[in-house]
Formats: sequence, C-alpha cells, structure tokens
Amino acid sequence: MRVIVWLSIVLTSAALAQAPQMAIPPVSLSGTWASVPLPEMALGITVHDGAIWVCGANEMIAESTDRGGHWSLRHWSLQGGEMLFSLAFQGTRIHAFGTAGTHFVSSDGGATWSSQNFDRTQAIIQAEFSDVSHVFAATARGYATSDDGGRHWHFKNLQHPAWQFVVKDASHAAVVVRDRDDRVLMTTADAGRHWQETKVPEGYQWDDIQSAGTGYRLYGQMVGPHVPPGFYVWDSAAGSNPQRTDVPGWACSALGCRIPGGWAEAATGAQPQRWSLPDDTEFPANNAWAAIGDSFCTVGETLRCRSGRTPWTALPEPRLTAASDATAARCVKCRPPQYPAADRLANRQGMVQVHVVIGTDGRLKNLALLCAPSASLAHAAMDAVRGWIYAPLRVGGVPMEVDSTIAVNFTLRN
Repeated sequence: MRVIVWLSIVLTSAALAQAPQMAIPPVSLSGTWASVPLPEMALGITVHDGAIWVCGANEMIAESTDRGGHWSLRHWSLQGGEMLFSLAFQGTRIHAFGTAGTHFVSSDGGATWSSQNFDRTQAIIQAEFSDVSHVFAATARGYATSDDGGRHWHFKNLQHPAWQFVVKDASHAAVVVRDRDDRVLMTTADAGRHWQETKVPEGYQWDDIQSAGTGYRLYGQMVGPHVPPGFYVWDSAAGSNPQRTDVPGWACSALGCRIPGGWAEAATGAQPQRWSLPDDTEFPANNAWAAIGDSFCTVGETLRCRSGRTPWTALPEPRLTAASDATAARCVKCRPPQYPAADRLANRQGMVQVHVVIGTDGRLKNLALLCAPSASLAHAAMDAVRGWIYAPLRVGGVPMEVDSTIAVNFTLRN
C-alpha cells in the first residue's frame, strides 16, 4: 500500500543549429521495463503520426519511429540549455515549449528548428492547439493563451501553477489550479479573454479533468486517513455531489486514460479496452506517459519502455490518501537550495515543483520535475531536494512510502 500526499508578448525568431550527431543505443522491448539511455532527463512525452516524441533537459528532443526501441535526437544543446516540458503538433509544424520563454518550431519533421521565444520570466509547461490559431497553455505561474498560433501570448499569473487543463474547442477551455489544499476550476468561453472561477467539491483528491458535454468532468478519490475505497466523478455542468464510479480514469490524453494498475484506450464507445501494467509501474504526477501499438513508455527519473499487453479485468482497490501536508510537517533535514546568481541578476523567481517518492527510510527517490521558471532554478531545486530526508509517514505504526509533490519557492526580497 502506498499513501499519496499532495504536499501580450512579441516573439523573436532565429534559426537554431541542428541536433549534434549522437547515436542513442537501442533497447530491446519485452514484458519488463527497459531504460532508454537518453543523453538528458526527459520531461515530456507524446505520440504523433505513429512516432513517440520526448523532450527534456538541455533542450533535448528525441523521436522513436519503432515504438520505443530506437531513438534519434532531433535537437540538443551541448552548451547547456533550458528545460523543454511540452511538445505540440499543428499541421506540419512541431512546437516545443519550456522554461525562460523557450519556444522552438520545426516545419520539416524535426530536422531543423527556429526559435520564437516569448517573455523570459515565463515558462510553458503544457500547451495544446484547438485549431491553427488558438493555443491554450499551462505555465509555471498560471496559464496563457494565444490567438495567432503562438506568436503572441497573453499570460495570467496566479499564486499557484495550473494543475491540469483541457481544451474543448477554440473558445472553450478549463484549468484546475491549486489554492493551498483546495482545487479551483477556471473556465473560459471566449478563448481566454475572460475566466470564471468555480470551487470544486472539498474532501476529494481530484486527479484529472476531461471535457464532458456542456461542462467538464473531474475524476479522483476521497481524501482522509480512513475513507471508504472508491473512485468518484464530479460533473461541473450538473453541479451535483460527486458520484461513485466503477470506471476510474485520470491522467488522460488523446491516447487514453491511466487507470489503477494500467491504462485504458481512448474510445467513443461506453466500454473502452483496458490493459494492465506490471505492479512496479511508477506514474509521475506530471502525466508523462505514452502508449502506441503494444508499447508503453513512462517518464520519471529515466525514460522507460516495455511491450506486450495483458487484458485488465479487475478493479484494484484505490490507494489510501492522506490530507495532511507532510512536506513541511515531517521534514527532518532539508537544506534550502542556493539561489543561482544568473537568476538573481535577471530578477527571475518563481516555484519549482518536483514529484518524489518518500521511502520508508525517509530518503527521496523517483524524482520527476513537474515545472520550473528556468533551467538553472530547476537544477538548483533538484540538487537540493535529492539530499532531503523526511521522517517516514506511519499508518498504524508501520512506515509507508509516500507519493509527494514538493514545491520550492525562489523569491527575491528587496
């Protein structure tokens, strides 16, 4: 058992050099996990036109056309670069977004790239095109919209980053933001010019949002040390209390939805096909997974892929959740990170979020970077967090592993 604790801009354009020539050793895919030896940490993953694409640290972009066995570098900065969190595809163009205003565009399948950078104080963590002109994005400080294909952006800064978002069409979208321990649903019906705030039901850990009819649907579990097991869904249009469901699903994308013990294919029918995964599957909180054919890949500390499918037949019992914030309350040894000099001089500040597993010995493992304002702040936070030690959470006197999200705030004071 594991316990979950949730502790307008004008762009510049310039041509970029091609990716350095480096061969990534192939991996043999089977029913067990294989770690892909990428040159950098992967942060984002998606599937497009039969290929798996990943992006990550030092502006790395890589592609696999054989479902995860062989990988080719499409972009990489040997001199050290920013973090790329998200890839988006619109027509023949590939867009890559990341920290410190980084936006790369390719019109030739990733062979060459140009930069169309935006405000360096902003970082786009996830972006989605609703059509050729309209783009919605989650940022390290809130959310953003563009109505000209990403050439100009309108940013909305919040106290907390956007947690999940979904795009219904060119005018309608929704984001879920964290407000301390609560979740707030922000919706727009005019392409992001105006947003309406709705408080979601309390007492639940909402893990994902999907478009549903005229509104949006949230999926999650009840929160508390002793709650009845079950999965719940809340429909924003109906406005009723959350309802118990036997068809759980969260961490959804165009490919399908992650479910306990596996994943479900996206389908228009009432009963999508579900597939199971090994018990040791770790799903980072950044929804970084991709499935294609009989292959499945996840992004965490490393990129891991496997092949083979096993039909999923039984509904696993939900993992116990806890409402307390263990990040602050149970820290034993947590030295603060060093503030990078370059970020001080640039007056760059903001929040870095890192997903971790706190082991039964209090040490951290399976670190996954969720968002950051800049690469240097991300490195500073990750370097510090790796050495942190916690008092292990105990349930009934037994130490338990804890999935947690750690927020490291970098703030400049006058």
